Amino acid sequence: MSLIDQINPNNCVNNRLRRANRIINRLYNKYIGNLDISLGQMSILFFVGKMKSVKQNEIGKFLDLERSTVTRELNGLLQKGYIKKTDDNVSPVISMMSKGNQFLNEVIPAWQMAQNEALQIIGTNGDEALNLLLNKIK
Repeated sequence: MSLIDQINPNNCVNNRLRRANRIINRLYNKYIGNLDISLGQMSILFFVGKMKSVKQNEIGKFLDLERSTVTRELNGLLQKGYIKKTDDNVSPVISMMSKGNQFLNEVIPAWQMAQNEALQIIGTNGDEALNLLLNKIK
């Protein structure tokens, strides 16, 4: 018997998490896909919007993103004029611009609809399981 015969790919934790991620991403994109922002940019914009001003490396730590991903997503937000970045190459500070705050006011209702539908689909048990999972793997 070969090794492949001994496993069930449907039980792969990585596969199941990635599938769940794709399904939920499609749901959120249904609501915000026409707003010219990626889900990654949206997460960063929400974080910066809440913090008002934050060091770039703190974004990656909070959202658990690679440095290159943070840089790429920030560049898109900078080009749109939603945020500004200090010239400090060691520890730049990211701040919201008024255009970014205005955009947040436009995107939040669509995000809330996506959030409500996602919570309706996964239910209270799914939401609690997600929190438990994230706390365990931190």
